[in-house]
Amino acid sequence: MNPATDINLLKAKTALSPTLVVLERHLHIASYVVLVGALSASLFLGVGYVILRSKLGLLISNKQKYVSLIANQSRKEVLLVLIKDRLSVLDKIIASQKNWVVAFDLIARVLGGQPLNSFSVNDEQQVSMSITVFSIEEAISLVDRIALEMHEKKLIRPTLESLRYGTDGSVDLSIVFIPTL
Repeated sequence: MNPATDINLLKAKTALSPTLVVLERHLHIASYVVLVGALSASLFLGVGYVILRSKLGLLISNKQKYVSLIANQSRKEVLLVLIKDRLSVLDKIIASQKNWVVAFDLIARVLGGQPLNSFSVNDEQQVSMSITVFSIEEAISLVDRIALEMHEKKLIRPTLESLRYGTDGSVDLSIVFIPTL
């Protein structure tokens, strides 16, 4: 290379003014500060994101756990409500129950030792019974005992539904009444 034929297109170094040098130094420092600040902010935001994301995952898992617990409890709640409803029905039934021991004592007094063929009670607490006695006198005695119990207000609305006299002298009676319990 021949120095005479070389052309230098680059500017020769010129000295910068001292204010520009100070300004350049401040710009370098400022760029480092901005870089460190940006890195710190991104690190802070990244750590915050990771923490919030883990808390969100924990909250979602807790939510699922509580939803399943509530779902399990709702089955128990349904069962408890059903039991409560059934208990209220049972309370009504028990409250409407009458003391049938008194009615059975009344029936025993009316029968006077005669055998009972059939016995039933309907929804209106009406007692229906079928009796076979072996003579007309026993049938009259049975009717007298029913009349006595009616006068003592132990039974109401006695009705002789059927009366059949057999060839052997037996009498079949079908009687309906309502005991006052």
